Amino acid sequence: MDAQDFLNDRSDHHIRFLFKSFLSMMEDLKKHHEINFEKLYDAIPEEHHNLISMADYLDEDYYNNYRKKILDIGNSVLRDYNSELEGLTVEFRFKK
Repeated sequence: MDAQDFLNDRSDHHIRFLFKSFLSMMEDLKKHHEINFEKLYDAIPEEHHNLISMADYLDEDYYNNYRKKILDIGNSVLRDYNSELEGLTVEFRFKK
């Protein structure tokens, strides 16, 4: 296997794993947020429900905006990293 291809493949794999992990954490955060806001909504008198709705900042637009930012940053890192590697000659010397 070509050393350059191997390095690109492994770095792409790890960088993608990293930003997919961030996406997973965002999904978990959104789920917990929704569960806890629902508990709060159910626990207070109905006349205050409007205030709870106003305080609920983590809506679909907010979530999708941050999801897009994570994907954009991850893809930008991949492009920049691979671009920097193109100017290098890569060799591996394996330990015996």
